[in-house]
Amino acid sequence: MSFRITLALICGCFVAATEVDGQVTAPKTHRGHHRRPVVTAESVTPASGNGISQTFILRYSDSAGFDDLATTWVWFKTPLRPRASSCLAYYDRAARTVSLLDDTGTEWHSSTVPNIGRLENSQCSIQLETTVVGGTATSLMWYLSVVFKPEFGGDKNINMYAASVTGAHSRWQRRGTWTVGGSIVVTADSVSPSSGSGSTQTFTLRYSDTAGFTDLATTSAWFNGTFASTAANSCLVSYDRATRLLSLLDDGGTGWQSGMATNVGTLENSQCLIQLAMTAVGGTDTMLMLILTVDFKPEFAGDKSIFMNASGLRGATSGWQQRGTWTVP
Repeated sequence: MSFRITLALICGCFVAATEVDGQVTAPKTHRGHHRRPVVTAESVTPASGNGISQTFILRYSDSAGFDDLATTWVWFKTPLRPRASSCLAYYDRAARTVSLLDDTGTEWHSSTVPNIGRLENSQCSIQLETTVVGGTATSLMWYLSVVFKPEFGGDKNINMYAASVTGAHSRWQRRGTWTVGGSIVVTADSVSPSSGSGSTQTFTLRYSDTAGFTDLATTSAWFNGTFASTAANSCLVSYDRATRLLSLLDDGGTGWQSGMATNVGTLENSQCLIQLAMTAVGGTDTMLMLILTVDFKPEFAGDKSIFMNASGLRGATSGWQQRGTWTVP
């Protein structure tokens, strides 16, 4: 039998979490003996599974009302490994911040949520855009989007903890298990409509990333007669998710015009015109959708193929894929 005692300062009190053969036991706090509300770390959904990314729904409760909760915690860890080699995060309800413990186990990276970007260590990253917290009556739900690193592969316990502003706490509870494994897959899924004709059309382009849509770096659409060795004299559009910039390649195939998606204005070359105000981008879970309104020029008449491509932040790419055809009158 082996055991480990971990001390953490939570809400002004020291909490001792003891681990015996991989089982996290009850932390003990030292406070007065006044009556306290009942605080529980109830459940995680899904409670088991595998993959490199997942949005977990974590549920906590407080008999004094969810607004009595001070912090809610989740700890993805390998049994019998120290917290410095794990994915430990907590949500501060008053500050509306999420914090992730760094690799050394001594410092915290924090951000308000939802927000742009991510919190990251060598074991996992938390996607801030899709991390949401809500409460009703006595229950608080934390939607936490996590991408696990390949180096963190293997079986993990999902431990949960909650503490109230009045000093009550749930003790650490193991609420699930997760197996980290697999590789990131990025795909250029579809365009709608996938065929037709006309000088003006709004296209809906869908892309996916198994590490979550916030892992997508760029998504592209290319309208051209063939899959040529050069993109000169064609209509090639690229969207950068981090900067929210939409770019159109110039006639020579060497430079880009850029503008913020949804802004007033246009991007234009001799083949097409992109209306920025009618461009929209949205994402959910692993899918990103780009809505693109294109005006084709008469000089660009003829049958065109619609090619799509996507690249992730960690190097995965879909490669160019033909997903439709269009005839420019």
